[in-house]
Amino acid sequence: MQHAALARRLRHVRAPSPLHFPEAALVPETKRHLELRTLLYVVLKTFADRAAIGSDQFVYWSASDPSRSGAGRLCPARHP
Repeated sequence: MQHAALARRLRHVRAPSPLHFPEAALVPETKRHLELRTLLYVVLKTFADRAAIGSDQFVYWSASDPSRSGAGRLCPARHP
């Protein structure tokens, strides 16, 4: 069945309420946090040929719940 035909058949029980996903959030960081995050980043950067390393990135964990979010201090991802 095509998407348009399926969409015409579906009916909401109640009107969907819009979700608001802020683009940024206040995430306080002390000097100690910054130094530790920087140290971890420098150490993990030695694996840059095998992994991508990100730092201090705001992430939403659930597309249906804006409150499930976090700001990972360090985000290693292994290359395939």
